[in-house]
Amino acid sequence: MSTDPRTVRSLRLMALAWCATTAQVGVSAVPVVLPAVAAWSDGDPGTARWIVTAFLLGMTAVGPVVGYLGDLLGRDRVLLGAAVLFTATAALCALAPSPGVLIAVRAIQGAAGAALAVLPVAAVRDLLTVRRSGSGLGLLGSATAAGTAAGPVLAGVLVDAIGWRAVFWMLACLSLSTAVLLRATRGGTGGTHPVGRPRHRPDAAGTALLMVAVLAYASACGGAGGSPARAVGLLAVAVTALVVLHRIESRAPRPLLPGWLLGSPTVRRAVAHMVVVGAVIMSTLVIGPFHLSAAHGLAPRDIGLIMALGPLTSVVAGVVTGRFVTGDTAPGLTVLGLAWMGVAVTVLAVGEPWLGVPGYVAGTVLLAPGYQLFMAANNMTVLESVPGNRRGTAAGILGLARNIGLVTGSAALGSVFLRVAGATDSGTAFTVTYGAVSAVLLVTVLACAVDLHRSRCPTTSVSR
Repeated sequence: MSTDPRTVRSLRLMALAWCATTAQVGVSAVPVVLPAVAAWSDGDPGTARWIVTAFLLGMTAVGPVVGYLGDLLGRDRVLLGAAVLFTATAALCALAPSPGVLIAVRAIQGAAGAALAVLPVAAVRDLLTVRRSGSGLGLLGSATAAGTAAGPVLAGVLVDAIGWRAVFWMLACLSLSTAVLLRATRGGTGGTHPVGRPRHRPDAAGTALLMVAVLAYASACGGAGGSPARAVGLLAVAVTALVVLHRIESRAPRPLLPGWLLGSPTVRRAVAHMVVVGAVIMSTLVIGPFHLSAAHGLAPRDIGLIMALGPLTSVVAGVVTGRFVTGDTAPGLTVLGLAWMGVAVTVLAVGEPWLGVPGYVAGTVLLAPGYQLFMAANNMTVLESVPGNRRGTAAGILGLARNIGLVTGSAALGSVFLRVAGATDSGTAFTVTYGAVSAVLLVTVLACAVDLHRSRCPTTSVSR
């Protein structure tokens, strides 16, 4: 490999972008196979949906830990190990003999996906100057969008031509190429070296409690088997786990969720925004295949092509919008990105019933630039507010928030859509679901604008 610093940085940036692409294909490709997997198992869409939700649960529980390990052991080492684990679990998914095994392995795969999704954000900030970081984060956004676009297309073609298991073999090949690229460019990023031998072990108790809380929350959001009492009980378990988690974290020598970080108003706002946006984006991936199949009778290949149009727009939008994001402009552009997404979801809710598939395409394509602008600006706001040796931890918190949003979109919004569709029809369920999402985004935009007006401060410094 060339020793020219610019060439080394470019190759390493390519490797980090490929990590983001791989992680996102692991999320976006699988929803397209859900109807086929449902037919293979018991015909229940709810069971099939857990193949997506399990992956998100793994990402959610492990996200903060991989950020900490990246700071501690070096991001190069953790990323390479995650790529190898992702490859192995993808192969096991392709060979799964039952839905239960498939769901369990997908949860482990989600843990590997967490590292591939979280650590590149901090690594890019280490690799580039402050002035160029916005462009680097925009490139990561485009790489994520490329994965979102490629996943449904590849999955649709493979399901039609070979079968759903071929999708997981494709994921194995993709993650193997990621491992090779990471190994070839290893050491090309500043700030990826370990900071020293750990004085304290990772917070295993906190990680376990977080996983219990998120699992109970996801099960409750997913309908809890149609039992309201069970849903309330699961929510009570989630709340109890969070209360115990808070008590443990306040005494932990190396907490999973550092109080010094979450005590920042800047970080708290960014986390809340990330949860909302993650739910919106995941809902389009989970609801889209069922709706396009039920309401319009489309085949998996056609569904994949239609679902790829919005993410393809994101590929370009991520690079373009990232150029406008700096430490000074990030807070205002975060509000603009949220407002843009609110308009797009309104178009989706209103346009699809009137225009059919063209209305669906218009809404998802319009959603893409707003999402990319929000992601680059929100990430920049947080990363500029924390010390350099804590950016991995901050990126892990952002990843945790995004993953909780993804779980909400898959479990809660997916459940709302399926329940309303079962009582009425897919078109009505689509309008009801995205009408509610549009209202939530409107409230989020208003709250964010009020906070920005009150503070008029681009970042809040965080110090330990």
